[in-house]
Amino acid sequence: MPATAEKIPLFSMCKALSGHWQGSSADAGQAPGQVQMQGVCSEDNRQLFLSVTVAGDKSESWWFSDVGSHIRLIMDNGVGEPVVREFSLYRQGKGFSLLGQGQVTERPAMVRLVFDAQDSGWRWLQQVQFLDDDYADYQVLRGIELQPVL
Repeated sequence: MPATAEKIPLFSMCKALSGHWQGSSADAGQAPGQVQMQGVCSEDNRQLFLSVTVAGDKSESWWFSDVGSHIRLIMDNGVGEPVVREFSLYRQGKGFSLLGQGQVTERPAMVRLVFDAQDSGWRWLQQVQFLDDDYADYQVLRGIELQPVL
């Protein structure tokens, strides 16, 4: 039987990622650094704002909005213009997977953001599959391990 996935609204992901988190983050091929993240949901749980600080100085904002048929992401790291992408959100085990299309380093790509549930936290993988080459799998651009701040 073929595998199927059903789109879900942002509500579940919003509730799961709301709060204060800390851990480590590493871009592909780089040494890991400390990361802090705060997740804030709107009152109606249709918007999730993630504020990420890496190694105490690099700051990013990830604003997810449920706009009906898709999830809109506005990501800003303070370098250049903010990135705007549209994703479909799926349940993946006890976690979540966002899948969208866009440009990464000026190349057409499928982009996947995976939030894998761990024992008491999350593993957030930022992955890309370039559409202009024959490599048939996603490459991890960045991995973030998160534990709740108690």
